[in-house]
Amino acid sequence: MVQKTALPMRWLPFLGWLAGGWLAGLVAAQQNDGGSGGPYERLTIRGAMIVDGTGAPPEGPVDIVVEGNRIVSVGPSRVDAPTAGRGERVIDGRGRWVLPGFVDLHAHIRPEPPEEYIYKLWLAHGITSARDAACHRGIEFCVEQKALSAANRIVAPRLFPYVHSNLDFAGACCGYDWDDGRVIRTPEDAREYVRWLSKQGVDGVKSYGQPPDVFAALVDEARQHELGVTVHIGQRMLARLNAVDAARAGVVTLEHWYGTPEALLEGSSLVDYRPAYNFNDEIDRFEAWGASWMAGAEPGSAHWNRVLDDLLATGVALDPTLAIAESMRDVIRAQNKPWLEEYGHPAVLQRFRPNKDVHGGFLHEWTTEHEGIFFRAYARWQRFLEDYKNRGGWVTLGTDAGAFYSLYGFAYIREMELLQHAGFNPLEVVRSATHYGAETILRPKGEAAEFGIIAPRYLADLVVVNGNPLDDFKILYGTGVEREDPRTGELTESSSIAFTIKDGIVYDVQELLRDVRSMVQDAGGGDR
Repeated sequence: MVQKTALPMRWLPFLGWLAGGWLAGLVAAQQNDGGSGGPYERLTIRGAMIVDGTGAPPEGPVDIVVEGNRIVSVGPSRVDAPTAGRGERVIDGRGRWVLPGFVDLHAHIRPEPPEEYIYKLWLAHGITSARDAACHRGIEFCVEQKALSAANRIVAPRLFPYVHSNLDFAGACCGYDWDDGRVIRTPEDAREYVRWLSKQGVDGVKSYGQPPDVFAALVDEARQHELGVTVHIGQRMLARLNAVDAARAGVVTLEHWYGTPEALLEGSSLVDYRPAYNFNDEIDRFEAWGASWMAGAEPGSAHWNRVLDDLLATGVALDPTLAIAESMRDVIRAQNKPWLEEYGHPAVLQRFRPNKDVHGGFLHEWTTEHEGIFFRAYARWQRFLEDYKNRGGWVTLGTDAGAFYSLYGFAYIREMELLQHAGFNPLEVVRSATHYGAETILRPKGEAAEFGIIAPRYLADLVVVNGNPLDDFKILYGTGVEREDPRTGELTESSSIAFTIKDGIVYDVQELLRDVRSMVQDAGGGDR
């Protein structure tokens, strides 16, 4: 029998120190994953595999050390390193993969849902930078949101607003007010508008194509003011401005595929629209859009290769928005995406309902024949993107989400999958989503991007993933993906982005997704 004895009083200070150390260790252990927070004096992601965004192969295990909002070191993992101290946080990276934050080059903060809903869906899918390609809520709103995000006063990705230059259209959609409703008619109008825009705090201009002399003046003036220009060449302009013409003028990106099949035409100088064609009927418009690919040069032909080389010589980036066009390749798949029920805000779903007065509201009348046209066109389009990439051209990721059954965040992951379907290997997809996207945004300023790569001195925009996304991009979806547990044979479903880190601030993805589901339910959705 052991005799109980009282401890001498001199041991009490030691016991206090021991208890304090144990408590500090417990707090540190709780910090080792934790939820949202930061920025931190020091943040360490310990023992992770990384894909750095440059195209280099995966590497690990490594420790990524962040101080404030910048990466300070990336090196071999210190498995014996101490737990977090005061002002520090440690994220356990074992079994996890870390990628640079994703860049969406064709994003829209559309007017219908709350902006918080859009931002949180973006962040929940790893998007830490978004180029707003229209400013649908007006220039003042876009610039204000950009500043609030830059100061981390709102939960949002970095925002880069591009505004319309086709003011006869933009005035209707976005409420722009330039010189009491003045619109651009002449080259000098275009120059004056760009000079005015340069004082508003925007990052660039979006054009639907204008007469060649007006368009050339617009792009030239924008370049002088270090503003980017992206172009979605509207079909009204395609007879006078194709993709090669726009690229030679100096645009930063070509949106969608408009202008590319027109540059590839053989046997005619114009698309052979049927006599009853009406541009204002979207079924006519998109049917002709798909058919135009089949009227052009064969893949691998001399003309096909010449168009690729002409584009490559300009350095233009192609921003295809494959996911939104996929809805016209398979309407039923688009209408039944599994995330629409839980994450589709009623204001967004309203845009998806049949309504010919709403962009994309024609799909209820889109037939099997129409889908067949798009299947054939899609194959050529993807081949063109693959060939451009293989020549050294840049292909970036943009989504245009919020229409055509395409939902914020989720559409970005689908875009990654569709580039892989086109022939990009997973490292090429990640490079397009990160490094190429970041450099494309900053190119008009003649600056190297400070994000888009995992390396010292870069901003801490990171995506921490439970598992290897190179093996299957589906694990990045917010709804998770069902997989069979090899030990039990049971199906399990889990969301695999653990954290999105923007500017050194850690966002717990499950917290973001819960917030989004609550917003959907509060608006009367979520149980369709």
